[in-house]
Amino acid sequence: EPKKTVQGVFHAPPGLRRRFAERDFMPDISRRYGNASGGPRIHTVPMSACREHLGSLQAGESPYWDEETGRLWLVDMYAPALISVGLRRGDIRTWPMPQTIGSFALCDDGSAIVALRDGVYRLDLDNGGLSLFARPEHSWFGNRLNDGKVSPDGRFWVGSMNESSPRQPAAALYRIDPDGHVRRMLSGLYTSNGLAWSP
Repeated sequence: EPKKTVQGVFHAPPGLRRRFAERDFMPDISRRYGNASGGPRIHTVPMSACREHLGSLQAGESPYWDEETGRLWLVDMYAPALISVGLRRGDIRTWPMPQTIGSFALCDDGSAIVALRDGVYRLDLDNGGLSLFARPEHSWFGNRLNDGKVSPDGRFWVGSMNESSPRQPAAALYRIDPDGHVRRMLSGLYTSNGLAWSP
């Protein structure tokens, strides 16, 4: 089944294409399918090849299971780094980031976008190069970008969180189109986190 995207840029979440739900990814990944009798069937993929590495994460966030490549992607927020683990071969790839990373999305052209503290950047997965893609918040120094996910129509939604002390309702949720256009969807938030899509 082809990836569902807008203008062929971002991967739509595979869970929306194949209706599977990810459970806690340490130490296993579980996928839920409907079986012939209509009830759920649980299939578990062992994570022994990368358990040692995942156990050393400072703050593992934003897990994404790529069914087509058999790779688990996630961010280590405070390392900071984007991480990809191949469950078939047990190989681990890491892309260090210059700032705190909150989330990411894979792109159809083989690159990725990453939500760093001050903006969303395109990441060249071959050489690690970063280029600014969108900057939702220009001058809110008390905020940083946080959780983000690709919607069924192929847009990247990402929110911010306020780190002031005490925290202020200055964060927001944004929708970023494949051409880089940014639209603020919600404001007045303390922390935008835990995005999910209904079937």
